[in-house]
Amino acid sequence: MNYCLALLSSLAVSGFFITSATGTTIYAADFSNPGEGSTHDTGGDPIDASPITGTNWVLAFPAPSSDGTTNEFITVGGVMRVQDWGGEGTVTSNEITIASAGTVDITGAALSIGSDAFNIGTEGITWFYALNGSSTSVFLGETALGGGSVNAGTDVGHVFSSIAVEAGDSLFVGFTVEVDGADDGVEVSALTVDFTPVPEPTTTLLGTLGVLFLLHRRK
Repeated sequence: MNYCLALLSSLAVSGFFITSATGTTIYAADFSNPGEGSTHDTGGDPIDASPITGTNWVLAFPAPSSDGTTNEFITVGGVMRVQDWGGEGTVTSNEITIASAGTVDITGAALSIGSDAFNIGTEGITWFYALNGSSTSVFLGETALGGGSVNAGTDVGHVFSSIAVEAGDSLFVGFTVEVDGADDGVEVSALTVDFTPVPEPTTTLLGTLGVLFLLHRRK
């Protein structure tokens, strides 16, 4: 009997009797409201002032160039479309406050548009997060995507996986896009944060220990 109790204790410590934690989405960038962001050209459509507040994010940028074509960093059809922007623009989430200890997965989904979306070394999309002021980022440009033309439909999304967080942590997530050239750009369809709490001992273990305790009393 003592051996059984020792074995169960060992399994509990090792994490064998652990509930499978369920992830919860704690942030999803809302691109559902059309016309949030900026669009401009030389045909009477002026450059908007930065920063611009969206539903649950902020768009910031230096003064981008403008030409006769449409230069846009704007929500349309449920995505954030960045086309011929002529400089950098950055979308940053509202502050996300972590409620308890666990891990987060940050997922950005995006596809390139145009015949050669990133045609110089500085063009591309940078995914980033800032946890308590410390930033981590990944840049996806021509080299990172295998070199050559980055044509329409290229997957330029990224996932940051299993980032440890604690209660009270401050998290920001976002992306920066730099593209220039008529019809070239990126459509970002999702930016989400999924939180998984630290697992807790399952009630199955407690029930098993209870049964063993009763058996021991009967003996």
